[in-house]
Amino acid sequence: MQNQRTSTVLRLGMVVLCACGAWISGELLREHAGPWPSLEPAQGRQSLFARLCGTGANGKPGCAAVLESNFSAVDFDVPVLTRELTIRRVRVVMPVAFIGLSYFVFLGVWYALAGSPQSWGRWWRYVPLIVVLGGALSSVAFLWVMIFKLESRCLWCVVTHVINGLLLMGTLRLWLRKTSTTVSVGVARTHMPTALTRWAAFRVVGFATLVILGLWVYRGAKLDVRQEAAKLLPYKQFVVERLSDPDFLLREYFAEPQRAISLRDGDSGGGSVASAREPTVVIFGDFQCTHCACFASQWESDLRPHWNGNLRVSFRHFPLDQACNNTVKGQIHAQACEASYASEAARLQGGEAAFWQMHDLLFARSRRLGETRYADLAGKIGLDAELLLADMRSETIRQAVASDIGLAADLGVTGTPKVFLNGRLVPKICLYNPIFWEAVSSELQRLATLAEGSERDERGLDVPGSRSMASIVRIDP
Repeated sequence: MQNQRTSTVLRLGMVVLCACGAWISGELLREHAGPWPSLEPAQGRQSLFARLCGTGANGKPGCAAVLESNFSAVDFDVPVLTRELTIRRVRVVMPVAFIGLSYFVFLGVWYALAGSPQSWGRWWRYVPLIVVLGGALSSVAFLWVMIFKLESRCLWCVVTHVINGLLLMGTLRLWLRKTSTTVSVGVARTHMPTALTRWAAFRVVGFATLVILGLWVYRGAKLDVRQEAAKLLPYKQFVVERLSDPDFLLREYFAEPQRAISLRDGDSGGGSVASAREPTVVIFGDFQCTHCACFASQWESDLRPHWNGNLRVSFRHFPLDQACNNTVKGQIHAQACEASYASEAARLQGGEAAFWQMHDLLFARSRRLGETRYADLAGKIGLDAELLLADMRSETIRQAVASDIGLAADLGVTGTPKVFLNGRLVPKICLYNPIFWEAVSSELQRLATLAEGSERDERGLDVPGSRSMASIVRIDP
């Protein structure tokens, strides 16, 4: 019993070693394919795997230098049947790292499903012993190449060879233990507890082969994706340049038609009431919309500060909920109407400050509005909870939300968030871009200054060559 328990623990250790070797081989296989196509600079950062690769020739990491050598892959011809029913040879290049991955996967599957090698019985009982001996010889050969043929040292490669050595010792230990048990006890073969039939061995080998073939197909698919990504890099570069170009972003914004959007009295975005001459942002949102919550968070932290307080903000409701919005196709956010009613009830009871406090609380709970108790939220901001719940059911509140939905429909709004700045829709390419908001705030301030100069000119202080606001920015009817 003690021997059997020791053998089981040793087998589990062998499976763990195989898993470690397979992971390292997989990482080496990924490194062999080269870095993933990307426009982002490395900025001197390396993964933990790369940092432990050692050093190689010309300052390269040791793993990269070894994987770029002539010893990193084997190539051979494979006969393939064509559509014309003829045989042609296809050149296949197989990385040594994939051979190592296959080796560790095969051994891990065998030890997990078939058991230990045995010194008695049919030939298939010797499979793990034969495979490990072949792997050990290969490790010796590759270590000799690394030491005497290459100038680089791949530490992860050395680790796989060390694991291979441990697998050899463990396999021999299990094999010798079986031999000792068989001789000392003298039990007949048919009574051995770990008897393995030929068909069971074939099934294990077949399963391991399918896993290895699946890994090969997966690798091919990843390489195809990598090649397609490389083809798209020039277009990605173009988009990145446009996103960083303030002039392009401003042209996209000013190309949008300008609409007349009525504001509520007191719209100020939670701050002091702004004058009618200040720039105005109208946000159509849904309190259950995660993108709206993301924009609200970024707006307060990154985008709004560019205006230095000289901005009016109006939040308008467009809940994607058929309970109050019949323009929505399908039920998307089942709690959005109730949340809109709660925010308007807060405004009715506590004014603009209470509305924006409720606005922030609702977006903080956008993913779990179904669990929200609006009475509790009212208490958090100092409102009468019973009055807020009563107001939520009132016709006044429902009409306020319906009015916003009607305005959104007139403006062509179909989703959220939709943001209008001075009556122009902010394009998606600009919406979350701090470069745009900084540029447009400066541009609108410049245009406002020119407009004020034009007004002074009209009062008798004409300046040659001055232009009116309408001549600078085209305003569509």
